[in-house]
Amino acid sequence: MKKRNFKKNRKGAISVLTAILLIGLTAMIAFAIDVGYICVVRQQLQRSADSAAMAACWKMLDDDSTTGYDAPSIVESMARQEASLFASKNEVIQQAPTLSVSDVDIGYLADPSDPDSAFVVGGINPANAVKVRVRRADGVNGTVPLFFARVLGMGEISVQAEATAAL
Repeated sequence: MKKRNFKKNRKGAISVLTAILLIGLTAMIAFAIDVGYICVVRQQLQRSADSAAMAACWKMLDDDSTTGYDAPSIVESMARQEASLFASKNEVIQQAPTLSVSDVDIGYLADPSDPDSAFVVGGINPANAVKVRVRRADGVNGTVPLFFARVLGMGEISVQAEATAAL
């Protein structure tokens, strides 16, 4: 019986295996970079929404609005302007976001300590809360470009964040 020397037949097997696994490893790294970038954009949008909601709420608490000298429509208009100002001061991907009128809701929050309580826009109760939505989407601040997902046919994505502040 003749013995075979398998060591000579296996030369280069690790090189082929490494090349195949390197493709998968590169794909996972590319996926992680895109997902990480989306998370950073989401965090920046949330920061912008939080500051805009807090600023608008503080503007509603201004001395004139609490003493009743200003009409509710004037207070809401000033709060919307303040929300837009503070949202634009917190850049998202090196671009100041803008808010549309529909992105800022001023209304009544029945139980401010409960985040799941009903938020009512308008109605008989005086406004005590502001809900702000900051987004990067088609038509509003532009979509978020992706780096490596273009290979799969997805070159951009829409991301948004929402914050509510109450008095």
